[in-house]
Amino acid sequence: MKRALLILALLVLASCSAATAGDDGSSGGGQPRVPLGKADATGSCRVGATTYCGGKSKGTCWCDDKCAQYGDCCSDLATVCGAPSLGLDSPTIETTAQFEAMAFEGQDGVVLGKSVKFLIDARTATKPVVHFMNANAQGAGDAARFHYYFGKAVVPGFSETLQSFDQATYWTQNKRFFAGTLQEYNLGAGQTLYGIQFYPQDVIAEKTVIAAVKALKPKIRIPGVKLAFVAMGPQQTTKTVASSFTSLKVENLTLDGVLGSLEYLPMQLGEAWGYLRIFPQDQDQLSAVDIPVFDELPLTLTVVAGTVTKTVQDASSHINLKSKERGTPNMVLRTAGPTHPELAGFANKPVHLTVSADGFELEPTTDAVVKQKLAERMNKPWVTLPAGPTGKVTSFREMCTASPAGCLKLSSTFGGKASQLGFLLHPKVLGLVGDPQSYSKKLGYDVAPAGVGVPVSKYRAFVEHASNAALAQKLATLIAAEKSGQLSVADRVAKAKEVQAMFYAATPPPGLVEDIVAAIKLALPADTKSVKLRSSANAEDIPGFDGAGLYESFRADLDEPNTAACSVVVDPDDGELEVKPRSVSCAVRAVYASLWNKRAIEERSFARIDHATAAMGLAIVRRYSEKAEVAANSVVVTRVLNSSGVYGYTFSSQVGNNVVTNPDPGTQSESVMAAFLPNEPATFTVTRRAKPDAAAPPLTTTVLTTPQMQTMLELTQFVEKTYCQNKPGYYSGSCSQAPYDRHKPKSLDMELKLHKTGQFLLKQVREFAGK
Repeated sequence: MKRALLILALLVLASCSAATAGDDGSSGGGQPRVPLGKADATGSCRVGATTYCGGKSKGTCWCDDKCAQYGDCCSDLATVCGAPSLGLDSPTIETTAQFEAMAFEGQDGVVLGKSVKFLIDARTATKPVVHFMNANAQGAGDAARFHYYFGKAVVPGFSETLQSFDQATYWTQNKRFFAGTLQEYNLGAGQTLYGIQFYPQDVIAEKTVIAAVKALKPKIRIPGVKLAFVAMGPQQTTKTVASSFTSLKVENLTLDGVLGSLEYLPMQLGEAWGYLRIFPQDQDQLSAVDIPVFDELPLTLTVVAGTVTKTVQDASSHINLKSKERGTPNMVLRTAGPTHPELAGFANKPVHLTVSADGFELEPTTDAVVKQKLAERMNKPWVTLPAGPTGKVTSFREMCTASPAGCLKLSSTFGGKASQLGFLLHPKVLGLVGDPQSYSKKLGYDVAPAGVGVPVSKYRAFVEHASNAALAQKLATLIAAEKSGQLSVADRVAKAKEVQAMFYAATPPPGLVEDIVAAIKLALPADTKSVKLRSSANAEDIPGFDGAGLYESFRADLDEPNTAACSVVVDPDDGELEVKPRSVSCAVRAVYASLWNKRAIEERSFARIDHATAAMGLAIVRRYSEKAEVAANSVVVTRVLNSSGVYGYTFSSQVGNNVVTNPDPGTQSESVMAAFLPNEPATFTVTRRAKPDAAAPPLTTTVLTTPQMQTMLELTQFVEKTYCQNKPGYYSGSCSQAPYDRHKPKSLDMELKLHKTGQFLLKQVREFAGK
């Protein structure tokens, strides 16, 4: 079932006991050996403690030195039987087997398939010399990783410094060297495309591209090879040389065009053991032992063992960010469905799923193994969250008047979201337009929203209020049952709904709602009519657990009386939850109740966060649309997700108020690699176009203009540097270098809105540990 892109070969085989093929190519049992199709090569070079190096596996694939000739190598041949002793440098690539032997897992852009780096010595322009790097060369160190050190090791007369090499290679059309990557892409149906690619900021364009392709093509001799130049940056144009690609028989593509044609996209690598649920109808029944296959992206997703989606995911969607936070595999398979030949036979059965850069594998397992693997994940002590001091309802602006670092220490008091908004509003961070040295002053408008934080102690007082004794008892029963580990999914759903209903009917302690309303009127503009009560739990935005998308936020209208009984319903217009009536009192109760929805409970249990210490704060802001109509929503992650080879950030944007993190069914947000280096201009490479309307084709232009993306990049770079300066442990080096370190252990996840006035609003910042 292995969907390997290419077959591993040209291997020096380890010495082991196994039957060998006859000299005539027979299988040793009289059967003639013929090339297998990729889908037919099943089996493994190792089964338990037994290896089959030098002969045939128990399946149809082989582990000998002739498998490259017959095309029937087992996919784990290199791992089990050893890799070849190839040199560091090769002037040509003759076969897929050689490519595989020299390749590394894709790093430059997205984690897809394998890559081989190349260096073209063009110091004599009429006689360019091509060098292919063997990333697996033993003892080569940095020469098997970086173009510069590779050049020093293999190019005769190489006398460049690192600075002069960069200038002569990346920042000029008159190149002494070309440095790039040959990247494989699986197009499905057994087709493989090899993309000739250059770093996203390389200025290579037009005739310079053709010069590189002309040098490379005759050196790539894989039989039947399908080659393309894949532009990685908008500056890598080819308008004047289109006919040259035709004559060279090389395709001319953009990155988003290639990715849009791929059948398989790995979003988060890893392994999972669980029950394969193809297009589940009731997501409330999913649990941590399920591997759902979704037709459409779910708006919310509880803890599952792994995920497969038919619809392409955005890198910044909750489903992908959650997978990265949990370390659970996640993939896109465009042909997924109940009749898919590799999925259908496993429906509702226990399986072992492996998601790798060059394919996925499904194999049967047992109920006992699924149960054991979950127990191993959950076998760790419960984490007690700090209680935090009792606080009062406080405006973001007043949370940390001395230093912005003070706000980042208040998550146990106000919850993560409110304390981080307090950080953003500090004069030394974004501040207000009236603060002389603030970033808002530089832009000419307030970038972060004003608002109010309600401490988590108010939630505890709410639950402990005498009139809510029945709620407190019901909540204690739920927590005890959940921590016992004996709750079924159905029981968890039922108990959670009971608790939430009791929150809606509960009585707020005297003065709570009045204090909140009074603080709102002091902190927000006098003409404010509606506010958004956003969740700010102490069980989110904490180390190792960001809690993104777990809890609910609700609109409240300030003129709505706080009298009627509360309920939460689905808005028929946009499908989102809303509270009825839209009073501040009902919105407070509804946000508090969201601490106990099914997915939040399961997520905390998976992270072993003690539910008895979880509490909800509030971050209250003016409704964003009251400031101005929203033109676009964006999410910025301060690293290039699914890559370790590009210095930059990930931008995800969508037109209007359709959110990036939970898109409407049938729509998709735009994905952009914002690549940058110190003192060099940034480039913005589209990896997927936005599709704002499910019934319409994707856009042909970017959601944000290039100047708007540049403004958003500079804004988020500033926030990351400032956050680093005020949050010990975020980054170990100089904070001025944090945006440029592609290997940093943490990054930031920020949500922004662009109003039609052209002004950005940075509505949220949180740490993110995924890659």
